[in-house]
Amino acid sequence: MIDSSGARQQFRYIGIAAYSALVFGTTVPSLKLIPHSLIIPYFLIVPGYCITFLLNRSASIVDRLFYSLAWSLALLTAVVSLETFNSGLPLSIVIPAVTLLVLGFNYVHDR
Repeated sequence: MIDSSGARQQFRYIGIAAYSALVFGTTVPSLKLIPHSLIIPYFLIVPGYCITFLLNRSASIVDRLFYSLAWSLALLTAVVSLETFNSGLPLSIVIPAVTLLVLGFNYVHDR
């Protein structure tokens, strides 16, 4: 049986994976109607949150928010700089892919 913290953790993983799939979906021409107001918060918070949760699970909520923003900006900057070498590299594929890799590592590490 899963305790309440385990259930919250699984819900968090499912939510992040679904949000990543939504951002992946924006690369499909028929799903271009998804508003950017749903995608911009993803780039600002979710990838950094996964990295922050991987590195420090005992941080306070304020610390997690700060580090999530910092890691997200660092990851976004790294991908944009890589995009200068390969102009065909869309952010809406690379950032969710990295996020899902870190999320998968978190999931395996939790078990």
